[in-house]
Amino acid sequence: MPAPTALKFAAVLSVIAAVFIPFAVFAFDPADAEPQHHTKHYEQSIFKMTDKGRYSVEVMVKDKSLKVGVNSFEIILHDKDDKDVVGAEVEVVPWMPEMGHGVFEKPVVKERGGGVYSVENVVLIMEGRWELRLNIRKSGTEDNVTFDFPDVKSSASMHFLLPK
Repeated sequence: MPAPTALKFAAVLSVIAAVFIPFAVFAFDPADAEPQHHTKHYEQSIFKMTDKGRYSVEVMVKDKSLKVGVNSFEIILHDKDDKDVVGAEVEVVPWMPEMGHGVFEKPVVKERGGGVYSVENVVLIMEGRWELRLNIRKSGTEDNVTFDFPDVKSSASMHFLLPK
């Protein structure tokens, strides 16, 4: 190959490398590298991975269901290596997708230690399908997960509030 052709070829290769290598590096998410084992602590809990695979989330709701009125439950968080997540900011947003609304009062999340967080004051105002949308933030990373509760009913103590 004559020298000018070799130089052109090298220049073209370096332009291609400069364009595509950054995409290859940033497109790789270590959470996708290989499947991990994640611990589910309780038979009756609801267990999911967050959208980006950074956390496993185990929700412990009595009878696996929410009710109209005041609810409380616990969450267990583990990271992608199945270690307890401590010091995270956890936001819980109850959402009724068919009606396009949430709740009047913000649920209260308190860290209990060892990756356990209690969620109180989850006040659902009507029967139907509800979602619990969780946003988890720690050390500059953020991930989300949604738990679906398709058939929220009134508790026996709340029937006096319903129209006949």
